[in-house]
Amino acid sequence: MTVLIQALLEAHQMSHVKVITHEGKSDLEKSFPRKIGAWLAPDTRFVVARDQDHATDCTELKAELTAKIPASAQQKTKVRIVCRELEAWYLGDFPALAKTGYISLREAKRLGARALYRDPDAVINPKQELKKIVKPYSPLDFARRVGPNMIIDQNRSRSFRHFTQALGIVRSPSSLGT
Repeated sequence: MTVLIQALLEAHQMSHVKVITHEGKSDLEKSFPRKIGAWLAPDTRFVVARDQDHATDCTELKAELTAKIPASAQQKTKVRIVCRELEAWYLGDFPALAKTGYISLREAKRLGARALYRDPDAVINPKQELKKIVKPYSPLDFARRVGPNMIIDQNRSRSFRHFTQALGIVRSPSSLGT
């Protein structure tokens, strides 16, 4: 996830945004409340991102993580869940896969028209679906190449759009809302 986020940030000239990586989901869940609570820069805004994977539904997981945010940071922190897996975000933007040469433009149009991919957040196993389309699939290289080419407003993944909207909030602290 870090590689894709970094690629998105670079593509949108958001060098002022810092990504703090964690050693897996359990490390994130244990350490992010402490890190946010101890952060010294008062105008800092936070976006906590985590894959849903096989956890409960997105809404429950978001509520669990939100409950861990220190009271002093509630108003300046957003929690965003990648519904299912990060690969759902890629399934929401076949033109980006075509632009980077992983598939043809014709294939991007064909895949985009399939019912299975109309709601990429509902795909049961996005990583397996992506592996059927992209051969060979190397997650890090794929994120580096595709991330900068993703079209935020046209991506079919709601969780991707929610995440990128939260990044916009990071850029504009005065507009931090719900």
